[in-house]
Amino acid sequence: MSLALATVLIFGGLPLTGLGPAHSHAATYTIVTLTGTTSNNAFQNVVLNGTQLQFGTGTAAKFVMTDWGDGTVSLRAQANGMFVTASGTNDLTATATAVKITETFKKESSGSAFTLKSLSNGKYLTTSSPNNGNNATTTIKASSDTATDAKQKFNITDVSPASSKQEIRVLEITDDGTSDLLPILGSYNNPVIKIDSIRMKQFVAQRDELDGRYDAIYIGKGAYNATLVSTSGQNHDTKSIMNDITNLKMGEIQKYYIDRGLPVIVYSQKTSSSASGALYQNKAGILNAAFLPYATALSGSGDKFVPASNKSNVIFVGDSSIDSAGNFLTKTDLINRSAERPRLVVTGKPIDYTVNQNQIYVAGDTLTYTFDVANVGNIAQRSMTANLYIGIDSVLKFDSNNLIVSQPVTSTTGNTLTFRLPKGYSGVHYWKLELVDQGSKLKDIQSGVLRFRDEVTKINVLQVVTSNADTTSSLLKSNNMNQSYLKTEDYEIAITVMSMNNFNNSGYARLNGYYDMLIFGFADSYNGGANISATAAAAVNAYIATGQSVMFTHDTIYQGSSNWISYFQTATGQLSPMTNMGLNAPNQSTTTKKVNDGLLTRFPFNISSNIALVNTTHDQYFGLKLEDPELIPWYNITGGPRDDDDSWNHYYTYSYGNVTYSGTGHTNHDFPDWEQRLFVNTMYRAFIGSNHAPIVNVSTPTNYADTGKIIPSYNKVLLSYTPQDYDVIDRSLSTAVTFKYRAGASDAWTEKQVKAYTDVKTGEIVTESYDNPLPNGGELVIYVTAKDKSGASTTQTITTKVVKVTANVDLSRTLSANVVNNQVEKNVPFTMTYTVTPKNIPYQNGISADDLVIKNFKLDEKLPANLEVIAADASPLLLNPAVTGTLAAGYKLTGSLADIQYRLSQDGKNFIADPVSFTVKVTPKQNGSYLLDNSYLNFTDFYVNGAIVTKDIERSLQFQPYQIQAVTKMASLSLSDTVIAKGDESILTPVIGPDDTSNKTLTWTADHPELVTVDAKGVIKGIAEGTAKITATATDGSGLTAVSNVTVVVPGINIVGPNTVNVDDTINLEAKLILANETLTGLTWSVGSGQSATGELGSGADDMKKTLTGFNAGPIDITVVATTSKGKTYTKTYRVTVIQPIQLTLPSDIHIGLGTEWKRDLWNAALGVTPEASKSGIQSYTTWTSSDASTVEAGANNGVVIGKKDRLRHGRRFLPEKSEDDAGHGIDARHGRRLKRA
Repeated sequence: MSLALATVLIFGGLPLTGLGPAHSHAATYTIVTLTGTTSNNAFQNVVLNGTQLQFGTGTAAKFVMTDWGDGTVSLRAQANGMFVTASGTNDLTATATAVKITETFKKESSGSAFTLKSLSNGKYLTTSSPNNGNNATTTIKASSDTATDAKQKFNITDVSPASSKQEIRVLEITDDGTSDLLPILGSYNNPVIKIDSIRMKQFVAQRDELDGRYDAIYIGKGAYNATLVSTSGQNHDTKSIMNDITNLKMGEIQKYYIDRGLPVIVYSQKTSSSASGALYQNKAGILNAAFLPYATALSGSGDKFVPASNKSNVIFVGDSSIDSAGNFLTKTDLINRSAERPRLVVTGKPIDYTVNQNQIYVAGDTLTYTFDVANVGNIAQRSMTANLYIGIDSVLKFDSNNLIVSQPVTSTTGNTLTFRLPKGYSGVHYWKLELVDQGSKLKDIQSGVLRFRDEVTKINVLQVVTSNADTTSSLLKSNNMNQSYLKTEDYEIAITVMSMNNFNNSGYARLNGYYDMLIFGFADSYNGGANISATAAAAVNAYIATGQSVMFTHDTIYQGSSNWISYFQTATGQLSPMTNMGLNAPNQSTTTKKVNDGLLTRFPFNISSNIALVNTTHDQYFGLKLEDPELIPWYNITGGPRDDDDSWNHYYTYSYGNVTYSGTGHTNHDFPDWEQRLFVNTMYRAFIGSNHAPIVNVSTPTNYADTGKIIPSYNKVLLSYTPQDYDVIDRSLSTAVTFKYRAGASDAWTEKQVKAYTDVKTGEIVTESYDNPLPNGGELVIYVTAKDKSGASTTQTITTKVVKVTANVDLSRTLSANVVNNQVEKNVPFTMTYTVTPKNIPYQNGISADDLVIKNFKLDEKLPANLEVIAADASPLLLNPAVTGTLAAGYKLTGSLADIQYRLSQDGKNFIADPVSFTVKVTPKQNGSYLLDNSYLNFTDFYVNGAIVTKDIERSLQFQPYQIQAVTKMASLSLSDTVIAKGDESILTPVIGPDDTSNKTLTWTADHPELVTVDAKGVIKGIAEGTAKITATATDGSGLTAVSNVTVVVPGINIVGPNTVNVDDTINLEAKLILANETLTGLTWSVGSGQSATGELGSGADDMKKTLTGFNAGPIDITVVATTSKGKTYTKTYRVTVIQPIQLTLPSDIHIGLGTEWKRDLWNAALGVTPEASKSGIQSYTTWTSSDASTVEAGANNGVVIGKKDRLRHGRRFLPEKSEDDAGHGIDARHGRRLKRA
């Protein structure tokens, strides 16, 4: 649940002098050539002369063009593997080893051609004039302010090699950015090999998914120096140090590639004078330790020694293996090894946000994905599963909380998967579709992002400035924040500014439930001017613990105030020891570079391709905890001697769980427009990515100041509210209700909790009536509090008035019995019974009953929309009923009642009158909530004071309000059986009918959780081999249940079926294959040696199925042997126990006498056991019960019965519980009388 940029916020006129994009899985790669017009108006190819880009008549140079998905591209020369760079207005060269601002270009169409604008200086690439003479070569520079001339336009031709084979995708990780593989594999087309080449420092900072992205990983030449940055100096040039891999990223390579048999190719070569590669790090570190166990030796004969490997898919290479495509492919066997992974070929998907930002999906829309499967042989012999995930950010790992659809794939073509979007926050949704081979765990994935609009995302932010209340950096000032950026139809950001002094005094106590986010900033040496107290710091950490968002900024985690370090260094993901790179602000900068691409760079503002211009900033004082997957670097500071790819030290903005850090503050006012947009994106992403306090919407009562509506003192207090939480994990909330009231302005307030915290489902309408605490009227404040399981809470406050109303009648209204818990089914009528009860009037001398008349009764009720009422359905006591209005707008019901005439009671003490009741039948025509709070009875009353009767007093009283929810109950519920691999997770997708079922919440249980577990969402996990029943139960009162038989198997061959069979009965057995890209060539079934007398196998529907018939009691072992096309053999033995069933019988007629002297031992005298030989062994397992112990008492363990009561009319059933004879047997206590069978 994220947010997407509204069109109104796109400012196309901003200079696109941008930043180099981060590597992203959204990027696409093509091989292109460029042609253009020279300064001499000649149309020529762009060629590569050494490293310089020139126009010429020779063969066009080939470039790997990376399209970053945001309108920007980078060009990498295939000949040398270097990126094209635009340094100022100098000639373009292919000399860069990594993508920075200078290597990124904005690509825009211009007729049939394209213009390329450098993001480093905002100028267009253009032809440069020859230096001398007509024969001088024309070069290319980024030096034109306009793109109106032919010299600024280029034809870009896709010359990517084509192949009928599936392309191979390789991730190349390098030390300094120099590619080993692009020069040799870039043009290979049998099959096409796509190389994604990045530096190690980039790799360890990236957070997009590695699993399922590539067929192979190559780690290239280099020192990969593991030396850490000095803690005594401030050298920003870290290019040659801290180039080791992290344990986090090495763990991903190990788990997703090495352990699954995919090739991991590692350059490691030693000569007499030098060594290079992972095994020969400049300073040994994680990389060396990870690959050393696979090397058989680190040195040997020969000048260029390359270690051998003891694992077939870990391959060490040297110079001779990377000097040509042929040598590399021969050494690595890459083509055959890459055929292992299945391929997902998506043929249809939702329109992507990066393609069309104006395509908006809403709650209720159905997402449809269609896809084919490639690189799979006989799919019938494979266990393939498609899983669809939806999450809030592409950089966050998709897990079971994001898994929304899982289904088996049994066809290579025409597969379809659908999902209906639920309610949520407006923004963007990131999705991932994966195809998984359950046998090998190998997968292929595709992902995307779509724009979504539903609930307006409302974010309340507290900005805490320095202690002296200096508001120079206030985000409420237009020079710091364009105020129009804070509100659109998708989101609203409300900012409160507070000084640190006020925060220390009391502000810290009002965080949870009041604000969604805290910002500490902005100022140079902020912590020195904002000395946070220990109490306030502890409160902030408690707020962080609820999962809500906090942003720390420039110079917060710094030595000026020890509380900032001691309380928040861990929370911000910053590591000791202190590097002090930022001390005295050296190497100041105003530019940054994107590290990861995701929600923070895309929404609400799509700032991904714009130059990252910020106010002056500098490095900070600690390194980052890149070993933690929750730490996500977003932007690094660039410029000066820095290594721009170093997120360990040169970070500018990053997030760590629900904590965000921004480098803003050294200059704390007049923020550039890009930085303002980044603030908005950061606030939005921080809110979306954190735990959210619930929302409480109260529909009744309303605030008196807003609506003028009161609560009559004679009515109960009707409270109806809906707690909502859009966090996936918060399906259950706790709510409590507190009343605060007083009768008069001078009275003291009384506060009372009228409802303790009670669990409710998110989105559930809660309607309750409470006794009115103010019978004589007064002020009433109602607090409704909701909190989630993390403790994040919110309180909705309603301030209303209770007004004392005096009249000679009491009104009441009740609902028919089919309204249960304030719910009724849609299209099912319910009846409202209205009762007017006259009050007794004490007899007074001089008062005549003829004067005591209540008259002119008029019912005036405005019904909510979609509640149907028919005048004819009102009871006859409602006179002249009339219905006006429409169903869509809401009907109005009017009518009258007969006058109420008092009479003197028989005892002469009171004047009395009879109550009047009438009924109205209504029918809800749509699902939803119906507030019945606009029903009034107007009449003419009288007032008695002593012997004086004052007549013609006009009154209007309200009938008791109700909040009704019309629902559609579940009519059908079903689940399919499924097979999953041990250790895998999947989700059971229930089929629920009808589509508009109101409450689709289910409870899930597993009968054997030691085999299969299931969570509250229906996500199952295979724990051990076997079959378990997963039961889903409706919670809407329909009583429906559904069962899925979930079978857990292990890769290879498995036998599925019952593990017991009775003698002379037959069961079905089936062999289940989970194979990894191999086909079945043979299958045999057999019975264990010497067990043929126990049972016999019979033919099934095909070779994969058999029947088993039990002959004699005992165990029987069934073995299946499968052979495959790869020469592998899989064997599975499955034990079935043949059981001899035992039948217990009693005579049809039994009689006993009354009392202990007539007791009878049925075990020995009457019970029949078949087979008879088993009787001696089952007595201790047999229990006896009586259906009427007051008539016949039974010994539970011995079968002795005693007559307790004489029953002459009918028998009493008495059975041993172990009996399989379902017929009852009558036993009655009689004096010598024989009983017939009951």
